[in-house]
Amino acid sequence: MTDDGVLAIHLTESTVWGCHAGVHFDCPAAVYADSFGLRFGEQAFAAGIADPESFEPYPVRYVDDEYLSLGDRVFPMGDVLAGVLGNLVAGLGVRAVPDLVVLTHPAHWGRGRRRVLVKAGRGIGKGVLLISVPDAVARWSPESMPTGSAVLEVGFLETTASVPGADGDDCVHRGSWARLICVTTPTRQASSSRRCVNCAPSGRRESS
Repeated sequence: MTDDGVLAIHLTESTVWGCHAGVHFDCPAAVYADSFGLRFGEQAFAAGIADPESFEPYPVRYVDDEYLSLGDRVFPMGDVLAGVLGNLVAGLGVRAVPDLVVLTHPAHWGRGRRRVLVKAGRGIGKGVLLISVPDAVARWSPESMPTGSAVLEVGFLETTASVPGADGDDCVHRGSWARLICVTTPTRQASSSRRCVNCAPSGRRESS
């Protein structure tokens, strides 16, 4: 399998980023519903300004729900996530169906949420591989992570400290002091940043 056959995607609450064949692209992970169906990304943002009731800028927050309500209509959550990923694929200019789609997921996501993500990924690629954010950071970081390091995933309402390679259920408070690599993801209001800090005790991958 060549790099041209692999599509890497990092999906966050507000943004979806992808890389394929050396091309990078990111866009809002937003959705908007009108009489013609669903719009995604920048088009969703533009339309949502005039009709906020039919607009959802953070659909990933509703991954546990079977349906997403937009205006006076409801849509299967699986279709919404598949559309978010499909919009990214279009933005990247991917023409042939990728052999493998590599999708990151938050360390604390359980099997149910991961199944939803796998299903969405199967709509854009022949195979799907899930990898947690901490494992992705450890594997592809330009700098080697010191032994005992952990990764902080900073979300809108919660922050998770995880040790790369550990089971998701054991990621918090392992009882040892560690250097935490703080990862914040791009939003529409602020740029992303990464910094290392020394913190208090840190504590705690799936293919299809």
